[in-house]
Amino acid sequence: MSLVSFLNANPEIVSWAAGLCTTVCYLPQSIKTLRTRKVRDISLPMYVLLFSGVFLWTTFGVLIGSTAMVIWNGISLAFIFSILMMKIFYEVKDSPIVSEIVE
Repeated sequence: MSLVSFLNANPEIVSWAAGLCTTVCYLPQSIKTLRTRKVRDISLPMYVLLFSGVFLWTTFGVLIGSTAMVIWNGISLAFIFSILMMKIFYEVKDSPIVSEIVE
């Protein structure tokens, strides 16, 4: 049996592999942001749009009954949300206005 035949017979394997690759890519940014607390170069609009898109893909996965799509996109949402929250929290915390109020 060739690889193409095998994948045609088992398309969910491709979905699981793709989900693993695209989900794991958020891990380095999450770890780096958590460690350094530097968020200046993270684009808030980009992450808001990314979160929205991945949320829609998760919804689509639910609608078509794709377990892999729902699981991987759900995990991606958690990573993206954590980066968004760190961006908002660390940026506000380090802003001159907040620093002035706190002091």
